[in-house]
Amino acid sequence: MDILRLKQQGLSKNAVAKRLGISRDTVRKYWNCVQLETGGYGPRPKLIDPYEEYITRRLDEYPELSAHQLYDEIKEMGFEDWAELMGDPVITTAILDRIAYHSEIFNLSGESYRLKHRDSILRQ
Repeated sequence: MDILRLKQQGLSKNAVAKRLGISRDTVRKYWNCVQLETGGYGPRPKLIDPYEEYITRRLDEYPELSAHQLYDEIKEMGFEDWAELMGDPVITTAILDRIAYHSEIFNLSGESYRLKHRDSILRQ
C-alpha cells in the first residue's frame, strides 16, 4: 500500500498514517505528489516484537497475568530493561499493559492489592 493509493480510496491523512505506521508529517509531505516511489512503508520494528507471540500465548492461557509478571518473564528471556531506559517502572508497566493487553490505564493512589498479594495469587 502507498500513500497515494490510500488517498485515492478516500482515507484521510491521519488514517493513512495509522494504516502505514508512519508519521502524519511524512504523509503530508507526499500527499500531493504525482507519483511516489514504491518503498518500505510500514510499522517500525519495536523492542517487544520478538516477544509478542509469547505474550499473546501467555495471556490466552492465563488472562489474569499481570503486566509486571509478563515483564519479568520476557526480561528473563533477554528483553532489554525498559524500566532503566524509561527511568520509571510504573510507566514501563503501564506501557506493557497497553501493548500486551490493550487495557485502559487508571492512575490510582494507595497500595496495590494485586502487588501486595502477588505471590499468593500466582500460586493459585
